[in-house]
Amino acid sequence: MATRQSSSIGLFALPLLVMGALHVIVTPLADILSLSWVYSAAWYGLGFLVGFMLMRRTRVTKDHEFRRSVIMKKMKHVYDAEAKGVWEKETSLKGDTQINKEQLNSTIGAFGREAP
Repeated sequence: MATRQSSSIGLFALPLLVMGALHVIVTPLADILSLSWVYSAAWYGLGFLVGFMLMRRTRVTKDHEFRRSVIMKKMKHVYDAEAKGVWEKETSLKGDTQINKEQLNSTIGAFGREAP
């Protein structure tokens, strides 16, 4: 997994720069933010939060090895069950199941309904 440090830092700073530019350019917004320091803190805190989320999402390049490891983690319970022998245990069939021993000894092609 490769990391993208410079672009993730740039995306962290981008919302703060955009919100700062909006603070300076949009006069009604500047008037609202000048009423209290709480409004300014909330405004730039929101920019900080958005920048942090963007940085976290773009820091890691999700290549094929990353995706393979995620799938292997999801399949871990299947491999554990197979290692314990869940698939090898004798299971009893339902009582109403009819088994034709002649069909069990035939080839797989005999089960198909398609013409050869």
